[in-house]
Amino acid sequence: MTDLDAFLRDPDLVVQVARSPLDQTRIRQEFEGRRWASAHGVTTAETVAKDPADRWLVSRRVVEATGESSRYVDAAFEAALQIQDLPCPDFATTENAWRARRTSFPVRAAKMVAAGVDPRTFLATRAAFEQLPRDATVHNDFHRSNVLDTSAHGAVTVIDWELTSRGPRHQDLVMVVVDLEDAELAHAAWRTLVDLATPEERPALAVQLRWLALRTYASQVTARRIDRGRALKHRRRLRWAAAQDWAGELATESRGVARP
Repeated sequence: MTDLDAFLRDPDLVVQVARSPLDQTRIRQEFEGRRWASAHGVTTAETVAKDPADRWLVSRRVVEATGESSRYVDAAFEAALQIQDLPCPDFATTENAWRARRTSFPVRAAKMVAAGVDPRTFLATRAAFEQLPRDATVHNDFHRSNVLDTSAHGAVTVIDWELTSRGPRHQDLVMVVVDLEDAELAHAAWRTLVDLATPEERPALAVQLRWLALRTYASQVTARRIDRGRALKHRRRLRWAAAQDWAGELATESRGVARP
């Protein structure tokens, strides 16, 4: 029995096996990302072993809490704030990770139209986001599956570092707001984020909220049918609608009209 076979038999371990050169690149970047995060005091998964040729990666299984809580949101915000002020790692992604290949856009556009998204709105919202300064380090995929709830131990555990790059300040925090299932908790998190930001930073928050909520919904409705769940699709649509309202409220406040 090989070492990998032994790892696969251990229920306390998670084994990621590469099936393509792209998978090997992802394993290498995840390994480097964890080393970078640990060196800067960001809690991440423990690497038990890695193949020198990046064919597999073994990690200690993270035991996390289920559901959502304000404690989780606070810990996720704390991690995102910590990450954004760190020097960008050497392996950082340089291209826009969210942009689909141009050849796929007509098909995706048709699906978006069917789901109530005007492709012109999609393109304009994305363009506004892409014009924001890239003045912070961002995880760039900061959602619940990658930000594990170990907040009972003082911090969340952040994994999947392969998309780490430079991005707009507070991007990862906005993604927390977009990804939360509970609408009230999400709105409370948004108001906390608005209060954390300076008046000069708030217009950019609105731009990011509009784009990340729309992108998340559009990704859901254009995914392969096997990946689409009605409940999740409905929740993403509601969050996109709420995001437009919240961003509009913030614009009103920025013009000097206080919120209730």
